[in-house]
Amino acid sequence: MSKRLGLVTAMLVVALALFVVAVNPVAAQQGIQDIWSAVMLHSTLEVQGATTFDSTTAHTGAATFASTVDVTGDVNVGSFLDLSSSSVVTVTAVGGAGAAVTYTPTTSLVHLNSATAITLTLGLVEAGRVLWLTNDDNVTMLFPDSGNQALGGARSLTQYDSLVLLSVGTGWREISFVAN
Repeated sequence: MSKRLGLVTAMLVVALALFVVAVNPVAAQQGIQDIWSAVMLHSTLEVQGATTFDSTTAHTGAATFASTVDVTGDVNVGSFLDLSSSSVVTVTAVGGAGAAVTYTPTTSLVHLNSATAITLTLGLVEAGRVLWLTNDDNVTMLFPDSGNQALGGARSLTQYDSLVLLSVGTGWREISFVAN
């Protein structure tokens, strides 16, 4: 009798848990802190509370997180890392050609435009940000290897040249320079 009662109780608990997930998946998701060792999702993922994924999580589709996503370990991107959030910035040299300009980026991919040659210094942003700069105009944009910019030498970007940098919070470090 007690074994049968224990089995019935266990079945009721499982049925109640399945009912909660079916009726209110968001509430159930917020209440679940640890997810099994491998999770595969093929729809929209929305995380509003703290969730721990102990092992592999694969997701196909849109993912929305209400706050910062911290990753311990590797992040694998299946195809391309999308830097589609870009900005086109027109930099104006006050004082004529070659004048110094300070620019603080707000996106990772920046297309620079200028009517005259300029010397560019970058403002500080949060550590860990990657910045990809491309000169879209037929003028020279000089990035000095001094101050908060630790480059592989002063970089002169002519039309279609690119400079990729990493913010360390107190300055910028060069990752790559491409002369096209």
